[in-house]
Amino acid sequence: MKPNPGMIVIFGQYKSGTTGLFTKVRNSLPENTRTLFESLTYDPEEGDPFRWVLAKTILKEPGHPEPVNYKSFMRFDRRLLLSRDPRDWLISATLFICQLKESVFNDENTLAWVMDYLYRKEENPRELSVITLLDYILSTPPAITLESFAHRAKMRHAFCIEFQQSLGDAVQPIRYEDFVDGQLSIVENYLEIPLTGDAQVQAAYNHVPRTCSYGNWRDWLTPEDIHFFKPFFDDYIRYQQYDPDWCLHEFPMIQPAHCSGYLRRVVQKKLSCKNV
Repeated sequence: MKPNPGMIVIFGQYKSGTTGLFTKVRNSLPENTRTLFESLTYDPEEGDPFRWVLAKTILKEPGHPEPVNYKSFMRFDRRLLLSRDPRDWLISATLFICQLKESVFNDENTLAWVMDYLYRKEENPRELSVITLLDYILSTPPAITLESFAHRAKMRHAFCIEFQQSLGDAVQPIRYEDFVDGQLSIVENYLEIPLTGDAQVQAAYNHVPRTCSYGNWRDWLTPEDIHFFKPFFDDYIRYQQYDPDWCLHEFPMIQPAHCSGYLRRVVQKKLSCKNV
């Protein structure tokens, strides 16, 4: 390990693997490391020059109601920037939103509709579109349209591209897919520390990971989904050099543990925490 403490910040969109990478790095650092989890700004403390400081912060679209002071994190000497295939991100985000909206997780009828749709999606992946599911979820209070959701994603992608370009060589890009595969030698060389710590997230955040894999969008999406989302995602796909082919699996399969089972688990946790 590098003998002198340093400051590490992880940038990434939500549902891009930032929690897993944060956990991996945190568990590879000394116990006295100061951590900032999704802080909106960095406020220095007196002891920071004498210990490791690890932060992770979310890249958000312009105009977000909870803006991040990204400039405050520029004093960090090591910067990681996570990217993820937006098609996989779409599936994770669709399910994740359910446990963010009380109008979904705390409404029996709404949740029953969503769960039933997921059960049927598992049985016939190609017959039921993601946009039908997402449109229904987004229509619950506070409601936004599917088009607004897609436009926000496109704005966020544009901001992420601009953010990465502005940092140039002063940031180390890392793909979610490489993190999942354990391809971390470039990151270790950049951070000057071995990443030997466990990536298993704490119980408080175990609602965040879903599959810890990638490429599953080819099982989930339908031609209707591709027709709608392709214009919004293609720029980011090309910039991050993801496979531009939107070809779907011929025989799609969706694991219940990554679909209805995941939602059931996170909703149960959400409700139990709410009732404490």
